[in-house]
Amino acid sequence: MVRREAATFLFCGLGLGMLGLTAALWPGALSALALVFLALYAGLPVPLGRAGWGLALGAALLGGLLLQGGASLGFAAAWVAALLLVHGFRRQSLATLARLEQLSHRDALTGAFNRHYLEVLRQPGPPGVVAYLDIDGLKELNRARGQGAGDEALQRLARGLASATVIRMGGDEFAVAFREGDRQQLEAQLAAVLHTLRTGTPALSFCAGLAEHNGLLAQGLQAADDALRRAKAQGAGSFCWAEGP
Repeated sequence: MVRREAATFLFCGLGLGMLGLTAALWPGALSALALVFLALYAGLPVPLGRAGWGLALGAALLGGLLLQGGASLGFAAAWVAALLLVHGFRRQSLATLARLEQLSHRDALTGAFNRHYLEVLRQPGPPGVVAYLDIDGLKELNRARGQGAGDEALQRLARGLASATVIRMGGDEFAVAFREGDRQQLEAQLAAVLHTLRTGTPALSFCAGLAEHNGLLAQGLQAADDALRRAKAQGAGSFCWAEGP
């Protein structure tokens, strides 16, 4: 964010310098430059041309025009309307791109992140704990009550874990990333979710494998997956921690 703001001020500073030089050397050229700037601003690909610096630079250019008397009020009004229209379009396009990027990382059924979000988490981060969860008996639930009941079960589990970073790995498996914390506290948090699911209708349970990691979540996830296998061998509703390195 700081780099982006610095780049915005840099572009504006360079632009103002160019405007000052143009005004000094070619006093009558600002009107033509205003039209060229508007065309360039409208034609730039949205990610390359952020809306903020364009509006700021455009306002500076208009100020130069009016101070020099190089533009009529009609020209200035039309140019301002065009600039605001382009600026609004760019803001809307940036917002749409942000929404599309978010949707590409979300599971449509549960609202949790999907597997693609793991690419975002590949960068080293702070230490923490990751859990790998598997809903017990989801296939049997689907056969007995239909696909809708299974979908509702997935949604209930995702809602119960909403305070953490939840990733649906596929099918009935979820990964949950927690900030570094006490083992008993994390187990108690999962146990509370498990209790809520068991007392609901239909009653559900899940097994969980947990692993600590030093900032590389992918490595912790593999260890948690191994721990999940041991938890499932112990029976429904079991938790198991990964063995130390």
